[in-house]
Amino acid sequence: GALSMANSGPDTNGCQFFITYAPQHGLDGKHSVFGQLIEGMNVLEKLENGDVIKRIVIEEK
Repeated sequence: GALSMANSGPDTNGCQFFITYAPQHGLDGKHSVFGQLIEGMNVLEKLENGDVIKRIVIEEK
């Protein structure tokens, strides 16, 4: 999945991070893709609306 970010709007200081499972051509030119999920899809599939991610580790290999 592609890791991307959407701005919440002018003067909001907010954003949403999201991961897409497949190409989303309707989002082209609107949001920035900055990463790729290469493992852990099983964890992503277990997330439910309202879950809180308390810790995340980003590693460079």
